[in-house]
Amino acid sequence: MSLDLSSREGSQVDSGPGDKVLASDIFADQLASQVHQEDVLSMLQAQREMLAKFEKTNEMLLNCNALATARIDYAYQEFRRHTHLLLDIKKDLDGVFRRIRI
Repeated sequence: MSLDLSSREGSQVDSGPGDKVLASDIFADQLASQVHQEDVLSMLQAQREMLAKFEKTNEMLLNCNALATARIDYAYQEFRRHTHLLLDIKKDLDGVFRRIRI
């Protein structure tokens, strides 16, 4: 029984009387047989741990962004208030200087 794996993906190969097997299935089976199950399980465990860390980091970043947004809003209001105060002081000083010149 000779299998031709160089045929295009999706093509069928005869594996016996009346049986049709896809070349891609044969390739996937042979590739999977060369990988140790313990290695796959350890990679999956590492990926789960990384996912948990990334989810925790994402949650921390969301909290940080919310806190930063609140603080920026407060700082913006304070800045506007101080700017308004400085403009009022400037108007008052301009009035005082005008009176002094007269």
